Amino acid sequence: MSILTLIRGYVFKLLNFILGKSKIFIVILGWFLVISGVLMLIWPERARRKLIGMGFGQVKWILLIIAFYLVSLLSSFSSNIGPNIFLIGLIAIIVAYFLLKKKTAVKIQEQFAKIPVKALKLFAIVQIVIGAFMLIFLVRIWF
Repeated sequence: MSILTLIRGYVFKLLNFILGKSKIFIVILGWFLVISGVLMLIWPERARRKLIGMGFGQVKWILLIIAFYLVSLLSSFSSNIGPNIFLIGLIAIIVAYFLLKKKTAVKIQEQFAKIPVKALKLFAIVQIVIGAFMLIFLVRIWF
């Protein structure tokens, strides 16, 4: 789990170093936040989909890390259990990963369906304000 988190952190730091100081990146990101915030304000379901995607992305990474861990455990025991059982276990882990991913996606959608429209519009307004501040001050505020 920590290896993928470490790689993800280094990639984020590298992109931050390359793109974080450039004014054009800040302007593009600011306009993106403003425009997508306005679209979310007009259509609050876009904000709901964005929040679902943000929440599901983290869960998907956790499930993938657990699946890799289980596959590594299975491969370490493969010399003792034989190749047939290893293949069955590998297929079972892959199937379990996709089933859990689907079930968690449904659960996350059910939870975010309960969010009122006013809260989604507030999320869109906050995104517009952050994008406007980024355009005014030419400094990254979010990300």
